[in-house]
Amino acid sequence: MATNRTLSLRLASLSYLCLVPTFMGLGCGEGDTTMVVKKPASERPDVDRAVAGKGSLVVPTAEAFNYSSFNSGQTGTARGEAALVGKDGARCAAQAGDGGSAWAEFQIGYTFDNTTGGPLDASVKLKLRLAQTQSTSGPSTDSHGIETTGKSALRFFIKDSVGLTIKAEDVATSTLMKGPTSHTDTHDIVFDARFEPDRGYYLVLAGRIDVQASGGGNATLAMDVQQAAMEIAWRPSEAKTASAE
Repeated sequence: MATNRTLSLRLASLSYLCLVPTFMGLGCGEGDTTMVVKKPASERPDVDRAVAGKGSLVVPTAEAFNYSSFNSGQTGTARGEAALVGKDGARCAAQAGDGGSAWAEFQIGYTFDNTTGGPLDASVKLKLRLAQTQSTSGPSTDSHGIETTGKSALRFFIKDSVGLTIKAEDVATSTLMKGPTSHTDTHDIVFDARFEPDRGYYLVLAGRIDVQASGGGNATLAMDVQQAAMEIAWRPSEAKTASAE
């Protein structure tokens, strides 16, 4: 770790970065929860000129995913759970019955500080395999008007330690009432991003599931991210190249 942090980076290490996914329409029981990344600068690896000069960083091959978070909750006859799966996956699942509700969410990703002294341009390549399963039984709506519902969402974020959103992409969304009982998709996404100097950056894959069951009804949703991989390919800053010419 570098010892000559700038003042702005030291101040950033004292703050927490809030990632607040706006998963439209989600929310059972406690509703949408704030996803908070708690990673001070002292625990974020440095990307200095030597590291950037290597050309690229592949996670989790060259380095492991260095950030993860898992939360869940339930009300009544229900259960939510989320966990890391191996070195390149995560899972969240929620089951509810007889008027209960549950939710579960995960975050996995990579965080670093740009300590090169200048901006870094990069292409960020994200690959993953997403498997989802769902099932329902019993009445879809009970005598009190409570419906059996469920929604899932997977989103990828790039945010900095100042709180700015660099990129945000909805990878997949689904509801309990549409789509097959089970399905698996492969996602391959490429982003361009600029990382300003003396800031921390969070590249995070965030998944969430919410379910609600009617009286006498049951609902189950599960989301599995498998074979997740991220490649950050550094390239000379366009601004620096232009000034050099």
